[in-house]
Order: sequence, then C-alpha cells, then structure tokens
Amino acid sequence: MSLAAKARCATGRGCRRSGRERSHQSSRRSRRRQVYVADDDGLSRYTTAAYSALLVDAIRTYNPIVVLVPSTSNGRDLAPRVAARLAVGLTADCIDLDISEHGSLIQYKPAFGGNIVALIYSRLLPQIATVKPGMLRAVAPNGRAPRVIHLAVPRNEISAPD
Repeated sequence: MSLAAKARCATGRGCRRSGRERSHQSSRRSRRRQVYVADDDGLSRYTTAAYSALLVDAIRTYNPIVVLVPSTSNGRDLAPRVAARLAVGLTADCIDLDISEHGSLIQYKPAFGGNIVALIYSRLLPQIATVKPGMLRAVAPNGRAPRVIHLAVPRNEISAPD
C-alpha cells in the first residue's frame, strides 16, 4: 500500500520546465491527482534562491502535509533552506517512510554510523524529508490525467539564463 493510501490523502508531483527542459508529460497517466508546474526559463539552472523561494511559496499556498525532496546534491541544498524559512524540522537522508496509526509520517533515518535506525516523528507541518534515490517505488497508473497546477514563479528571485 502506498504512503498516500495509508494517509488517505492526495498526491502531487512538482516539476519545473523551461524551453530546454522536459515537461510534465511523464505524469500524464498516473495515480497523482495534481502536478505542480513551474514554467520559466529562469529555472533552467538550479539556484538556491530561486528554487527555495518557489518551493516555499508553493508550500504556503497549497499547505501540503508532507514534502519529500530527493536526497541529491541539489535536494540537500534546497530542503534545509525551505525548512528554515518555514520554521519546521527536516529529516535528511531517510531510508524508509511509513504512516503511523495516527496519520503522521514516520521517517526512518540511519544513526550512529548506520548501526541503528532511528524513527523520527515531526511535530510541525509540513513534515519535510529528503529521501535516498530509488527508495520509493512507482505506483501503477490509474489511467486518469492529473490536474495541472501552474505555480507563480517569484520574479524577484529568478534571473534570466545565460
């Protein structure tokens, strides 16, 4: 059973695109109910300021319960800044996730050099975590196209590409 099904909530996926980026076409037929798209040429290259402003604004607008960020070099740069701006916690490099009987996200994080695994429960919303690549498996599509939500791109943080 997927995390969304256990939590009884909708899922969404964020993506960025510009004239040189792939679009959200891969999400056309999926189990996601929403796809959040930020479409601006200024997002063609990762910058901390632009991506942080965009994600913080989207979180404040749509109030998700959980935000998962890939545990890549960009994700490790982005997630703590977003969490700090929102004054919430962050669990980095999760190796597993689950939903408690009360509907809270359980974040599994290696501790003490990987000798034990700590279970982390966030007290504040949204619950933000970075997850190791390949940790989450894809859910079979249901054949319905998700609703596409276009995010407003904060102009003061975006610079034109070279």
